[in-house]
Amino acid sequence: MTLLKENLIVHKPKSIRLDVSTLCQLNCVDCYMRKNNFGKLGKGYLSFSKFKNFIDSNDFIESIEISNSGEILLNPDLDLILKYACEKNI
Repeated sequence: MTLLKENLIVHKPKSIRLDVSTLCQLNCVDCYMRKNNFGKLGKGYLSFSKFKNFIDSNDFIESIEISNSGEILLNPDLDLILKYACEKNI
């Protein structure tokens, strides 16, 4: 989707990558996520309510790749996230 706004072309992505968890049960010595107290990404997981709000606010998104900066299966809301994405045909 492309919008023209004040002589600027704004491209909205159809596809995104999204981390749903930065938590991990491992403690790998060289993992970039473990250095400097988890860096800029923080530590935790994406809640269903934040995911839903993001999707509802960005209806142009057609596909999401669940990225891997942690173990996605540690996210307790993963089933709700996947179900909502399917309901939205994402």
